[in-house]
Amino acid sequence: MRAGGVSPGVDEAGLLTVGPESAGADPGPMAYGLSGTEPTVTDAALVNGLIDPDYFLGGETRLYLELARKGVGSIAERLKLNLHQAADGILAIARNNMTTATTKILIGQGYDPRDFTIMAFGGGGGIFAGNIAKDMSISRVIIPPGPGVFCAT
Repeated sequence: MRAGGVSPGVDEAGLLTVGPESAGADPGPMAYGLSGTEPTVTDAALVNGLIDPDYFLGGETRLYLELARKGVGSIAERLKLNLHQAADGILAIARNNMTTATTKILIGQGYDPRDFTIMAFGGGGGIFAGNIAKDMSISRVIIPPGPGVFCAT
């Protein structure tokens, strides 16, 4: 996932989808206030309180919670869900996509995921690492002090 996150949406069948498109860092999540018009996983994490809008990037970047709510709200409206249900769905699908991809790669190469350690990287890696590890029966997670550095563009 690039800085800014993967964009969720609603497909033709009316089902919630997440990715693989990325909003990138420019314009990025709606919460960046840089003219992004589509909500991202980052916006969903902000809406559900997983990201502190007052301390994003050490407090150096302001996030606009109302813009994130507007974006996630547009998806909630199409799915007839409340705001937090839609955000939960976006986050669950994003996590499931990461878990599925990682599992397929490891098992496809003949490895047992339980023999590995999850290392979180990217701006949002730490948000998902614990649950991905749990989903894959992995007992160790490493979140380095600067996980976003591994994905800087």
